[in-house]
Amino acid sequence: METELSIMAGEQLDYFFSVVPSAFSPQKCECGFTYNEKNRLVFVAPNYKFSPSSPDDVAKFYRAAKKIKADSVTVLGRFPSRNVLVFAASLDILFKFMPSKKLHKFLLSQNALMPKRRKIKNPKKLALKSVFSGIFTKQRAKFFLLSGLSLSVFAFFGVMQAYYFVMCAICIICAIVCLLRKT
Repeated sequence: METELSIMAGEQLDYFFSVVPSAFSPQKCECGFTYNEKNRLVFVAPNYKFSPSSPDDVAKFYRAAKKIKADSVTVLGRFPSRNVLVFAASLDILFKFMPSKKLHKFLLSQNALMPKRRKIKNPKKLALKSVFSGIFTKQRAKFFLLSGLSLSVFAFFGVMQAYYFVMCAICIICAIVCLLRKT
């Protein structure tokens, strides 16, 4: 849900505004909307993006809430870090950061969840021939050859001589296949 809302970007305000019941008398404003709850003006700031709310976002919402004389601010977005929570608590307006789980439950109860974007179910599978044609190119022959020669040096001075000789042979065979390839 967080990703879908982050993709919506500017459309978030309209989406959340349409979800609020008309009994709360919602009204759009600068960077959010307001509604009345028990004779208190609550400013709601939709702020879903791919990163959590920052102190800049809190300051922007604080200025907007002061302008409309709101009693509290509810931020809808990814849960912020601790320093943002401390900064918001130091301001003279009450800030609430609604967790995404709670918002999801509310949207589910209102039957207002946004539709998910379609995903490709069966991605195209690569043909084995195209995979090998990408591996065995003439430009890579020198790298296979260099790897084979360095493994042969390890075979003479290393402990696992049989392993290094086998790996050396595989690298040299790959280098020969690269050189003999027609393309």
